[in-house]
Amino acid sequence: MTTVFHSGNQGDAASPGTHVFIVGVGEYPCLLGGFGRLLDRPMGLGQLSSPPLSAVALANWFVGRQPVGSQLDERIGFHNPRAALASVEMLVSPGFDYQRPDGTIMSVDLATRGNIGERYGAWLERAKSHPGNIAVFYFCGHGVTGSSDYILASDFGVDRMNPWYAAIDIAGTARAARREVSGSLYFFIDACRQTSRESLMPGASPSALQYVDFDRRVLCFTRMLLWATGEGAPAFSAKGQVSRFTAALIEALSGFYGEELTGAGDWAVTGEALAKSVRTLLDAGNASLADSMHQHVEQQLIGSQVLHFETREPKAVGRGVSTWSANRLVREMAQIDGEALGAGAQEALAEQLEQRNLEVDELRREIEGWSKRYRELEQRLADEPGSALTQQARNYLAGGKLEEAGALLDELIEAAETRLAAERERLASHYLSRAEVYRLQFKLPEALPLFRKAYELSPGDPQYELPYALALALQRDYQSAERVYASALSTLRKQAETKPAAYRSDVALTLNSLANLYADTQRLTQAETAYREALAICRELAEVNSAAYRSDVALTLNNLGVLYRDTQRLAQAETAYREALDIYLELAEANPAAYRPDVANTLNNLGALYDTTQRLTEAETGYDEALGIRRTLAEVNPSGYRADVATTLTNLGNLYSATGRLTKAETAYQEALGIRRTLVEANPAAYWPDVASTLNNLGALYRTSQRLTEAETAYQEALGIRRTLVEANPAVYWPDVATTLTNLGNLYSATGRLTEAETAYQEALGIRRTLAEANPAAYWPDVASTLNNLGSFYRTSQRLTEAETAYQEALGIRRTLAEANPAACRSDLAMTLNNLGVLYRAIGRLAEAETACDEALFIRRELAEASPAAHRRDVAMTLNNLGLLYSDTGRLTEAETVYQETLGIYRTLAEANPAAYRPHVATTLNDLGSLYRGTKRWTEAENAYQEALGILRELAEANPSAYRPDVAITVNNLGALYSDTDRLTEAETAYDEALGIHRELADAIPAAYRPVVAATLNNLGELYDDTNRPAEAETAYQETLRIYRKLAESNPTTYGPSVAFTFNKLGRLYAGMEQASEAETAFQEGLAIYRMLVERHPSSHQHDVATMLDNLGNLYAGNQRLFEAEAAYREALDIYRVLAEANPDTYLSDVAGTLNLLGILYAQTESLSESETAFQEALDIYQMLARANPDAYLSAVAGTLSNVGKFCGIFGRVSEAETAYQEALHIYRELAEANPTVYESDVKLTLDNLATLSTDSHGPT
Repeated sequence: MTTVFHSGNQGDAASPGTHVFIVGVGEYPCLLGGFGRLLDRPMGLGQLSSPPLSAVALANWFVGRQPVGSQLDERIGFHNPRAALASVEMLVSPGFDYQRPDGTIMSVDLATRGNIGERYGAWLERAKSHPGNIAVFYFCGHGVTGSSDYILASDFGVDRMNPWYAAIDIAGTARAARREVSGSLYFFIDACRQTSRESLMPGASPSALQYVDFDRRVLCFTRMLLWATGEGAPAFSAKGQVSRFTAALIEALSGFYGEELTGAGDWAVTGEALAKSVRTLLDAGNASLADSMHQHVEQQLIGSQVLHFETREPKAVGRGVSTWSANRLVREMAQIDGEALGAGAQEALAEQLEQRNLEVDELRREIEGWSKRYRELEQRLADEPGSALTQQARNYLAGGKLEEAGALLDELIEAAETRLAAERERLASHYLSRAEVYRLQFKLPEALPLFRKAYELSPGDPQYELPYALALALQRDYQSAERVYASALSTLRKQAETKPAAYRSDVALTLNSLANLYADTQRLTQAETAYREALAICRELAEVNSAAYRSDVALTLNNLGVLYRDTQRLAQAETAYREALDIYLELAEANPAAYRPDVANTLNNLGALYDTTQRLTEAETGYDEALGIRRTLAEVNPSGYRADVATTLTNLGNLYSATGRLTKAETAYQEALGIRRTLVEANPAAYWPDVASTLNNLGALYRTSQRLTEAETAYQEALGIRRTLVEANPAVYWPDVATTLTNLGNLYSATGRLTEAETAYQEALGIRRTLAEANPAAYWPDVASTLNNLGSFYRTSQRLTEAETAYQEALGIRRTLAEANPAACRSDLAMTLNNLGVLYRAIGRLAEAETACDEALFIRRELAEASPAAHRRDVAMTLNNLGLLYSDTGRLTEAETVYQETLGIYRTLAEANPAAYRPHVATTLNDLGSLYRGTKRWTEAENAYQEALGILRELAEANPSAYRPDVAITVNNLGALYSDTDRLTEAETAYDEALGIHRELADAIPAAYRPVVAATLNNLGELYDDTNRPAEAETAYQETLRIYRKLAESNPTTYGPSVAFTFNKLGRLYAGMEQASEAETAFQEGLAIYRMLVERHPSSHQHDVATMLDNLGNLYAGNQRLFEAEAAYREALDIYRVLAEANPDTYLSDVAGTLNLLGILYAQTESLSESETAFQEALDIYQMLARANPDAYLSAVAGTLSNVGKFCGIFGRVSEAETAYQEALHIYRELAEANPTVYESDVKLTLDNLATLSTDSHGPT
């Protein structure tokens, strides 16, 4: 039900009434924290506690004066004898029971889009029934602003095809109601009005509850729209309390203010008075709150009539009732020229004024104000200094000759303007000079207002426009800068048409500046067009006057080179840089003092290009030559060129770091830092940013070399500097703060400080989102980059749903950017696809993983064709991920193919740059070794692991902190291989070495390496178990368990699965030791953890639950608890079947494995039919899998055939048993030819089974 009060007047009474419709929405199933499927783009919106309470509070107020029995409280509640309360309807989500004034209880319906639309129609019909009716609509819940104002119903997002179906255009609804209702309308909207990009997306188009029919005339001239907050702003409430707006609204209606009615003994509350009272109350509350929590109402008032009467004197009393109507104002305005507008025109004008509330207020006073303004003008002319023209103007005004008076004043203005123009020009020049002094002091924020004043004094003059535009661009106010540059360019083009010799060079320089702006805002096609036009002009000018303009040619070529580099057109970039360098070298021969700095700058750019294209020897040569020139220049002029020395040292440090020469990198960075710290002492404003940048680079170096405390110190100092810089110049330095926060987030993530990592990432993301709102072209790429980092963080900390959300948002942004600018942005798109592929693989969504990796690989291959030096390593990275994916899905031949291609790429790259790519060679060899180990190609596996280990040991000698962890991983892999091939002494030696390294690393950095210690102990535990050393195995597992339990206390999502996995190992150990009770306890505890994880993340640990159930089933079967064994196997089988429906390549083999276990169990219990059915289904599955992938599944086919043979033999079906054994023997012989070490024992066992078939009395194994 929805009607919580009715008087009997339901729209059919002869007398007017007041009809109220109240909607409160606190429950949104598809927003954050809801119980439904989360909306893809929830906009940060979640569940609300205030709206249901606020809706009930307002309903209680409206029905407050209604008699309950003989009681009537006259102090509160709605009272209007002219339009008594007739009905109150209410919808609230979540639903609840409401007590009516008569004491009855009713269940209030949910505030869904359908219910709101249906009950709005009924409310509107009642409101239309009498011209004196008052209609009140109230909404409290989520709201957003786009092309209009929208309120969100409870089922917002439920419709997956169009989640915006349940959003309501409330501004359009209020506008449509004016053509339906002739009485008074009040809309109270208690919702946020922050801007939503999503509402503007094609297809969203939220609709009103009723469309505006322009063919129908306006009936209502008294309508109020009162919003809880201004456009683009939030509204607030304390958790579990009535909202601030609704509380103020109720207080304003409850004796706060009224206007006295003469002789009536009542006080009126009009629409205009109510809006002022609510504003006053909210402003009073704002005084005690932070600025960010302030809330200011916004009104749209078309007429003001009495809504409510107070019967007791309010706190504040006004004299005279503020009632008025929009149609009367229109008529008054239409009479100003003495000719009234027709009725139709008046109505159309009222419609146009509907959205212009301020003008309505002004028009009401315009008629009375005209005469006042006339008298003021008379007085002003009388007060001016006497002159013949001034006296004549006074005479004309007195005679009502306004045209003549105006003409004389024009003459006075012209004379004054001539004098003023000269003074303005002098003042503009002074402002410009002062601004340039500030710029020389690197005080751009102080300079900018002066540039603006100079520009405003002489608009349209390029000599003031160009410096102002540059200052705006440096402050990253690109939109304003572009507008000013465009104006200057237009002026200069016109001047160049008449005086080309004087102005064409200025046109070229302005084009260069505009092109730089386009490049900074990722509009690279426009940038290239502008650079090319500038270059063409400069070349033409240089042909006539080489000495004057060749340097401009070189400058533009340098800029083009940067653009080509950024758009991966690297050959063109080199051509441009080379031509610029040749010009500068030639100019420097004649004038070294003027042009050697430009030679160094171009060499520096060439070095950066060679660095990008992996031509590292040439890059280093370029940097070294630039450094030599700059050191020489700095000896003569240290203040002018030491900063450039530091820049080149930083570039060299980056190169050394990328090529693994970390000591040299640190030396270069430290020298650069020393120079910049010295420069800061003389000019802090200019050089603190460079100090922060160098500290950032040092932090990255220390992180790479595992000097994590020093890395954090460097990052924190850089962050402190940048936060200080932001205070003075936020537009320029917020991006740098976000960069350092991201680096800190990466560091904290790597060292297991996950809460601090997330805090840093989220702050960086918030900064970049804010920047992107103001300048999307420049900062959306950074938003995507931070989301990418967050996604990787969530992935490694097992918050997989959040990881996917972050990656998908990053992917959406990068797809959009790549459509507009493929050359610059497709590489980033491929990176996010690659990361999504890794995530999907981790959560078992392997088809999606492959799709994402394939698309990433396609993009990267295309990029590598155009620029192999820049993109072949990315191709290798994605190939490696595909190899892991193919391994997971048993497509081992394909896995080997892509690993080999990956290895080939990395070997080639390592020939040119061994320091950078030998580690990748080792990683790929490790992956290949694991593939060979999985396919029992033991010799090839060992060769791959040993080569990887040799590389890593060599790297670790030069840089132990960076590569000893990788040595330990590879030694661990070798240990696993030796364990598989029964070389147990060598296995133990390997595991011990790996454990020793990991313990050492964990002593220095426990957060990063204690998990690895635990993993190595797990491997040692398995080895001890395999070598019948159960006590040592238990000790290793128990230490593992203690480590994982401690880690899980602070990060259960990441380490809870490891605790459960270790319980599984312990359970199997205890089962082998015939300690059934301890085994069961371990299995059950691990199973409980996995079940809890599945509840939180259903897609993540179902397989682990099933595996644990299989192990429990084995334990129960071995202890003759056969019914419990069957239940465990059955539950495991059900889970595997569900998983296999979505991903058969991965999980069908698990289905077959559990069917085999069930077949054995049924044979033990002589359930012959069930046993045979289970074995046959298992065999069918393995045979199907083996047809596609024989290397992976033929041995499983043979094993199942052996089980079938034993089953048939036990129950006297000798012929069928022999057939099964013979087929198994054939398979084992084939496998043994390729790998005798592994399969000769299976051949022998099958021959024994055949020989003893007639007397075999053993059950299946």
